[in-house]
Amino acid sequence: MLSAWMDSPEHRRVILTPELRLVGLGLATGTYHGERDVTLAMADFSTPSEPPGVGSGRVGKVPRCVNARGSKVVGIGDLAGAVGKGLFAGAAGTAAMTVSSTLEAKLRGREPSFTPSDAAGKVLGVQPRNPEGKARFSNVVHWTYGTSWGAARGLLQAAGLDGQAGTAAHFAAVWGSSQAMLPSLKLAPPAWDGDPVEVAIDAFHHLVYAVATGLAFAALEQRSS
Repeated sequence: MLSAWMDSPEHRRVILTPELRLVGLGLATGTYHGERDVTLAMADFSTPSEPPGVGSGRVGKVPRCVNARGSKVVGIGDLAGAVGKGLFAGAAGTAAMTVSSTLEAKLRGREPSFTPSDAAGKVLGVQPRNPEGKARFSNVVHWTYGTSWGAARGLLQAAGLDGQAGTAAHFAAVWGSSQAMLPSLKLAPPAWDGDPVEVAIDAFHHLVYAVATGLAFAALEQRSS
């Protein structure tokens, strides 16, 4: 079989490429196109990308491989690790957003916003029975929502969007989704019909969340590298 591969110009080129230092082998026997007892063999060659912090000057890059076709490959373990770190980073970002929104509410003398919990209540069909229950439900929704969005930060990192690019994409996804969801649930007007000041403040809090989440994720990546 190896002789057959070496007789094929394309297979020979891949096998002899020095940069391809990892190989995955597969072997199966069964029926193929109506023929029984057919044995199929596969070899997938790849090369590891730069380890975290080497060459590019960036810290904490999720390890990736490049296969023989030049496509980036992310292992399941790396993907799960990125999502896990994203959840922890999302919790840190939620804490930062909580601080910024609490300070802003006190400075402006406004009541806490229950819009996110109202949205979750509409989607889930849950309506707290009293003000205390509404406050508890709002707190749970706030932390669950923010922490869960951290997973998206991990996925962006695994896809190659790290640093400022990852933070910008994360902010766009989180704030953009809220701007689409709340008007659809009739809980807020579209951004272009809302008060510009309120829209800007809402964007600021989401930016605080995205930046804090990105910094926390980078710190977790650096510790694990």
